Amino acid sequence: MVDINKELAWSYVKEVREICKPLFDTLKINYFDYSRFYPDNTAFGLFTDPEYVSFFRNHECYKSGPKHILMPGKHLWVSYIDQQFLSEAREYFSHDHGLTILTQYPDYHEACNFATSSENKQILELYLNNGDFIQRFIGYFKAKADRIIKRCSNQPIHIAPEASSKQNEHDLVDKVIAELSLNKDFYAELYGQLITLSQREAECISGILQGKTSKVIANELIISHRTVDTHLDKAKEKLHCGSKSELIKKINTQEIVFNWEYK
Repeated sequence: MVDINKELAWSYVKEVREICKPLFDTLKINYFDYSRFYPDNTAFGLFTDPEYVSFFRNHECYKSGPKHILMPGKHLWVSYIDQQFLSEAREYFSHDHGLTILTQYPDYHEACNFATSSENKQILELYLNNGDFIQRFIGYFKAKADRIIKRCSNQPIHIAPEASSKQNEHDLVDKVIAELSLNKDFYAELYGQLITLSQREAECISGILQGKTSKVIANELIISHRTVDTHLDKAKEKLHCGSKSELIKKINTQEIVFNWEYK
């Protein structure tokens, strides 16, 4: 069973809720959490609903840790979480249509969870067709909660070994992105450090990762190919890469991870 460190996690609930408020108010998502799991069986988590987290950690189904080992990627709760638990989470906390996003970094696994009420079925469309927004919100959250994350990462808690291995939708999304300024915020994470990129730098990186030449990217963005090369040079400097091939290699090996989907 996981022993939650209330001195840290509980004390930051208000701040975490405030960071998530625009997302909650507009999309009616009613739960979010962010966790890191380290190879030495330590972890930390930030969350918006401490009562639900306590219920989850002490539930009979999870006293010895989660029964499923997830691969990096997106996972709906119904695909891997005990159905009895989901029924109780829906009844007692109104948390339903849950989504887990798991990302593997060199030194830890990162997990983010989103949930909403049973009535908010349109959220499934967001999960399926607007994954870019979800990833960018996670980057936004990490940037806003950077101080909290750093403090918690210095004081992780020990966990059981079993658990450690483990309106119009488009208009609505555009509105949330505008409110959160996510259309201006692009982040890359390099060895745990967040690096801010401009929108043009992100667009040019996305282009080369799709195999496009500078001229093709330039035509799509309606800028010159020299300008594309300038944006790429700035991005490579920020990301400590000496060449395009080194940049692509670091991305493919997940040394560099972006908060937007480029494929």
